[in-house]
Amino acid sequence: MYAVVGYFGPQTEEQIQEIWKDLSEQGISDYAYRVGGNRPHITFAGYDEVDESSFITDLESYYDDKEAVDVEMNVLGTFIGSSTLFITPIMTKELLDFHCDHHEAFHSYQDNPESLYQPGKWIPHCTIANYLEGDALQQAFDYCSKQLTPLKATIQEISLIKVVREDGEVQEAVNLFSVALK
Repeated sequence: MYAVVGYFGPQTEEQIQEIWKDLSEQGISDYAYRVGGNRPHITFAGYDEVDESSFITDLESYYDDKEAVDVEMNVLGTFIGSSTLFITPIMTKELLDFHCDHHEAFHSYQDNPESLYQPGKWIPHCTIANYLEGDALQQAFDYCSKQLTPLKATIQEISLIKVVREDGEVQEAVNLFSVALK
């Protein structure tokens, strides 16, 4: 599987990594350390397969002149029936357009119409904790609801990552290509 993700600036990345570290030290979630190459991000698109060379060429060309996207993340949540805790940004016109424009420009690569990253299905989010068992979801929620404050962030970089799975779980996020936004 492949994904197009947006990475934040260094300050936001450090803030989120600090929460990851705290959750790990408290024995609540080791999500951040279970996945090699993991960085705080928002996923914009997912693909089962792509021709890496062609996709990278198109990604570089398309995002070469695109502006960075400001986001404000002020919601802590979970997907129903999941073991995932995340923060989500306010859905602004700028963020929605950025997402939809990507899918329009890369429609020829779309190989999974059921993808949850498709326009009309997408819930932008940055995962804080995952693979939570037992009471860990509640513990992570309690901790984060007390420790987190709304984050003003900027998506400064777009990357194509290859998601490596083993036994159904993500093992590594390999960054194949990145382009800085203006």
